[in-house]
Amino acid sequence: MVHVEYNFPEKVMEKIKKLLETGEYEEEKDIIIRGINNLFERSSGAYKELEEQALELKKEAKVLKMHGDYLEKEVKNFLKEANVSLEHPTGFDLCVVPTTEELYGITNKDLIWTFYNRFFPIKTILMQFVVYSIEHQKIEQRENILMEDFIVELEEQIKEFVKRLIKTEQINVAKMLIGFPQTKEKFLESPKVRKIRNKRKKEEKAEQLEKTSMNRFISQFFGRVLANKPNMPTRIAGACFEMNLVEGWERSDKMIEIRLTELGKHFASLKNPVLERIKKGEKFDDISQKYFSCEERDFILKEIISKFPLENNVIKRYFKFEKMTVKKIYEEFKDEQEIHLEVKNDKDRLEYGLVEKDKDKKSENFNKIVPNKNIKIQSGTIMKRLEELGLFKRIQIGKNVEYVKIPIK
Repeated sequence: MVHVEYNFPEKVMEKIKKLLETGEYEEEKDIIIRGINNLFERSSGAYKELEEQALELKKEAKVLKMHGDYLEKEVKNFLKEANVSLEHPTGFDLCVVPTTEELYGITNKDLIWTFYNRFFPIKTILMQFVVYSIEHQKIEQRENILMEDFIVELEEQIKEFVKRLIKTEQINVAKMLIGFPQTKEKFLESPKVRKIRNKRKKEEKAEQLEKTSMNRFISQFFGRVLANKPNMPTRIAGACFEMNLVEGWERSDKMIEIRLTELGKHFASLKNPVLERIKKGEKFDDISQKYFSCEERDFILKEIISKFPLENNVIKRYFKFEKMTVKKIYEEFKDEQEIHLEVKNDKDRLEYGLVEKDKDKKSENFNKIVPNKNIKIQSGTIMKRLEELGLFKRIQIGKNVEYVKIPIK
């Protein structure tokens, strides 16, 4: 390597500084090397045309990266052509997605996992995947998307999406952001962080909590690679994979490429009222019952929920009632789950974890058999997702809460 010293005019150094601030270059020499390579390429005569095309692509990519500001024509073309040449990749192994029982235990058998508490984050992730794929194909000139690369991009884009949604000052914005990661600013306001006196340590703690929150979001709502088991294919979990919206293929070098399934392409192709309004910069007074279009709602019911038999049967039970109390929601869920698991007696309930011993010494039920708290949470989460789909409406009068069924139009 040759050592070179250089002196630049102040204006040139200002430009270099601005380029460094974009985050695209790590240090000054990277900019200089890029400039020299570009100048060399220009001598070929055809570079000018390529440069103009690259600039246009970068401008377009910048637009595409804005959440919801995707170009409809681009998206439609991508979804139409995506995966055409990748139906059965040669030399690739399809990653396995375990069942919910294998992942989370028998009390979660044939259910959407409780921590996937909303569908809207999943829709947002799919749209980010489409936008990233379009940009990736244009800039990189290749179709394959590495899981680890997309996760890096997704973290950045979701972080910006949350901040952007907060800035819209929409009514019910907190409700819209359920499931999404919390920001550093939000953690700085939390009692846990506010009690830290040292400003630097307070900032560090908030940043640490923000990172943990993001990791949780990515792991749950997008996906994660599970620990290897001997003589078994690579296993992947996470909402997008468990709902068969995204699939992973392991290459010979152990890197994992990801792509939308046919279901994922279909779901991504449906317009979403929230993202459409964000794209247009419109404000809306009441987001309730408007998270999803009728087409999206029908897709979720028919193509996602129906693949989880117990969840599907529980929802059929809920639909039989015009209104339900929290207690009724739990009772109907419990009865359907016991039928599904073929529970015959209290011994089965205890073995399956549907009930448990109360270990709280301060409780009046200490050491007695009580319902598993997680079962109650599961029943409520299913209703919350139905509320998100605009199929039930939560009504609170004093301390009493009821869910009222909304007729499907």
